Amino acid sequence: TDRLDERPRNPDRRIRQPYGGSVDTHNKAWENVMGPTMGGKIERGYLNTKFWDEIDQIRERHNVTLDPVKDMRHTKRRIEGTKSRSLPPIEVLKQRQFPEMSIHDQAIGLIESANAESLFGVIHPFASLRRKPDSAECLGVIERVCNNDNFGIQAASVLHYMRAHRLERTRAHYLPCFRPAALGARVDMVDKLAEWMRADGMELGPPEKCARVLACGLADMRTNATLEFETLRAKGSPLTVDAYNGMIATYISAGEVENAELLRAEMLSGGVPPDSVTRTLLLKVFASGGAPEKVEAMVADAGAPGGAGDPGPGYEALVEAYAMAKDPAGVLSAWDRGMEMASRSGGDRTGVCHAAIKAFGFLGDVDRLGDVLERMGALKTRETYVLAVRGFLAADHPLIAEEVLKEMVAGG
Repeated sequence: TDRLDERPRNPDRRIRQPYGGSVDTHNKAWENVMGPTMGGKIERGYLNTKFWDEIDQIRERHNVTLDPVKDMRHTKRRIEGTKSRSLPPIEVLKQRQFPEMSIHDQAIGLIESANAESLFGVIHPFASLRRKPDSAECLGVIERVCNNDNFGIQAASVLHYMRAHRLERTRAHYLPCFRPAALGARVDMVDKLAEWMRADGMELGPPEKCARVLACGLADMRTNATLEFETLRAKGSPLTVDAYNGMIATYISAGEVENAELLRAEMLSGGVPPDSVTRTLLLKVFASGGAPEKVEAMVADAGAPGGAGDPGPGYEALVEAYAMAKDPAGVLSAWDRGMEMASRSGGDRTGVCHAAIKAFGFLGDVDRLGDVLERMGALKTRETYVLAVRGFLAADHPLIAEEVLKEMVAGG
């Protein structure tokens, strides 16, 4: 079938329809087939560049790689796509307009409902807007979507759109994108944002550099995180909470409790207040280091009036800490208290139960592992069964593991 987003070379030829029949271009103008402005290349979402001129002249599509960042790749996809494509045709995009909404609100809705492929595809979601958003409107969209849990992919897509359209970009557009990418351990995305900033003639400041320390630390790239952190400290550059969090994250795998405490003391003496990420990372360090007394102190602090936050995750870390300290009674006590706290506050009990399953499996206590499974009842998920099977196998009880698998299959 002839493509409908390509102008006919011969205006007298008949346009074939997908279900048979045809229409004369004399009787139905091209503007009526595509809409009053659908023939314009700028309506597809990008500038009228040489790239689009070539696309209009040849039938075969170019292979376009818009960004090397994973989750953002667009490879070998035709503009018109197939029936299973994820990129909607431009005529469908143009119908998704809400005249009663502002451009800002429409843009946020389009970005939040798009997947990663379409965010960096040939046709950007903003193509369906009735006009191109300006720099200020794009900044508002970036600030809004950066609060979403998407590792900064949506915000980076807005920046990508601004670069394609040569919209004015300032440091205020880039800065909100670094922290979400860093919290997702996306070192590649942080580096890409830094590359774009330099291309726009901007120097990286302390927040951007500290975000890379956080990304490297959460990605378990200890050498890189340490090098970045020490370089910033040697140059006298201000260290933000992200830099300290990145270094604390490097202590999790080895359970380096003393190093984590020293770094926390340095933070406080330097006037850098810890945040919720700091608390979460410290809990993980103390748990993997087998320091239940320190986790107990943090849980008590969180549960006090005006405390540091929700004590729920603390009980999961407490269960792990007692397991690493080889204290089955402590694991049982922490699990019971966690279940009681969750029931009293109406919170989720699955997390602390999964922590107990892993703990009793690590300790080889199959009786208590079975008690946890029985007490969970209808709370069991696929992850619950997987953890239980691993625990029974680690405790050298393959027959019980087989029974758990049968129960999982029977339960769908």
